[in-house]
Amino acid sequence: MAAIGKVFHKNDELYTPLVLANIIVPFIIKIKPKRKKLSVLCPFDTEDGSFYKVLSSFCDVQCAHLTRGRVVKDFFTWRLDELAEYDAIVSNPPFSLKKKIFERLYEVETPFAMVCNAMSLNYHEICDLFMDKRLQIIAPNKRISFDGNPSSFNSVYYCRGLPLEMDNTFVDVPHNNTGKNFVGSYSP
Repeated sequence: MAAIGKVFHKNDELYTPLVLANIIVPFIIKIKPKRKKLSVLCPFDTEDGSFYKVLSSFCDVQCAHLTRGRVVKDFFTWRLDELAEYDAIVSNPPFSLKKKIFERLYEVETPFAMVCNAMSLNYHEICDLFMDKRLQIIAPNKRISFDGNPSSFNSVYYCRGLPLEMDNTFVDVPHNNTGKNFVGSYSP
């Protein structure tokens, strides 16, 4: 998903498999809600996506993906006080905009969990961004496939403000979403 007026890059639209979306549930469910029911913003997702499917079973979820000609609020135009109304922000952000997205997320106090390629830390601009900030990492013990083929990279959640016992948390997943276990991700 790319923001309004941005050019799409081929790696910006990788849809999160359910096995990867399920990893975040035990951590989000522990967040103390600001109101009666937990509320989560998924700024780069639709109601057809994995995050909506797993999170909406126990909390209010608002999606804000720009697809199919619908004009939905662009993540970069939300006021900070609007973003602060949510209990958490969860998504698989567009790869080409990850630095800009993390800069924006650190402007607001809302806890977040963003799925990214673990190799993102190889980029000096990302490491420079995280240098003086609190960063939590939730890493599955398997490389999760997005297309049914063995993945060449690890996906992790870069987080801030989640109720984790340790800032670096490793999670056992039942399979890597390949072969007989493959479940395709949402795609338009």
